[in-house]
Amino acid sequence: MEELKTKKASKTEIQIKIKSEEKGQVIIHCRCGDFVRLWQHHTFLIPHGYNTICKLVYSEGVSLFPTWTKGPIKFTLVFEGLPKGCKSFDFLEQIPQAGGFHYPNIKRNKSDIYNVTL
Repeated sequence: MEELKTKKASKTEIQIKIKSEEKGQVIIHCRCGDFVRLWQHHTFLIPHGYNTICKLVYSEGVSLFPTWTKGPIKFTLVFEGLPKGCKSFDFLEQIPQAGGFHYPNIKRNKSDIYNVTL
C-alpha cells in the first residue's frame, strides 16, 4: 500500500485510503471558504461515456442538509468507484434550489484522489 503524503495521517485518513485501494472508491478532498452543507443523496460523480452515476458513500468534516457548517473548512467525500475505463467525470451536487455545485470534466488520475475548492 502506498503511504499517505501527509506528515500526520489521522486514523480516518488511513482508513479512507485503505478502503479506496480495496474497493476502488474515489476520494475528493474539498475546501470551502464560506458556509457549506452537503445534500448527501444529491451529490455524485457522473463518469463520461457511461450511463451510470457514482454515489456518495461517506463524508467527513461537513454537515449534512439542513445544517450549515461555517467556513473556512476542509472536508472529505468518498464515492463509489468509477467504471474501469472512465477517463473523466463530473462532480455534481444537484439540489432543488440555487447553490448546488458542478465541477465538469475532471480528468481521472491513477490514485482516484482529487482536491477541489468550492
